[in-house]
Amino acid sequence: MPFDIGFIELCVIMVVGLFVLGPDKLPIAARALTRWFTGAKRSINAVKSEIDRELQVDEIKRSLNDEKQRVQATLNQKVNVDVVADNLAASEGTQKNSTVEQRDKRDSAVGKGV
Repeated sequence: MPFDIGFIELCVIMVVGLFVLGPDKLPIAARALTRWFTGAKRSINAVKSEIDRELQVDEIKRSLNDEKQRVQATLNQKVNVDVVADNLAASEGTQKNSTVEQRDKRDSAVGKGV
């Protein structure tokens, strides 16, 4: 029991209730008290289950956020690799162009007889 009431305490409460309420109203009062405790227990369980659902939603949100950050970091690394590859390709193209220009200058200088 939630209030840690033993059998002896329960008997004392029932005897006092019998004297205060009388034999006619004691069963009615016991049923009403039982309904009240049952309703309170249902309400408490509903609140507990709602809190559990909210905690699960928060955990899922946190997990999704972590996954989003991981994917974002992977994409950033991929973009960085692509930028480096583009820069490398551009510098190779520049080197090829300067090599071609130097060869053309040399050929034209040789052709002019310099």
